[in-house]
Amino acid sequence: MAPLFGREAWACVWRMVQNDLVHGWGLDWNFWRCVDDPEAQIGVVDAQFVVHRGVATLLAQGKAEDGGGVRERQWAEFHAFTWRLQDVEEKAH
Repeated sequence: MAPLFGREAWACVWRMVQNDLVHGWGLDWNFWRCVDDPEAQIGVVDAQFVVHRGVATLLAQGKAEDGGGVRERQWAEFHAFTWRLQDVEEKAH
């Protein structure tokens, strides 16, 4: 599946994904923040397959036996992203 956005929404989403976090966990859960009416302004293409590049994003940071290092970083980044969103919302209100 792949999300689709109008130009204004894409500008917002693009700013959201341009960050220092490798994995981007939680981004898709927050796309709604970029539009007024998510059900009308965000679409999903599900009729085509999406090819993902097999790029190692963490190189040697994971533990070969169980991938624990990678999973730890994914969760740490997810929490960092969540805290950033909360901080932005608090400053906006």
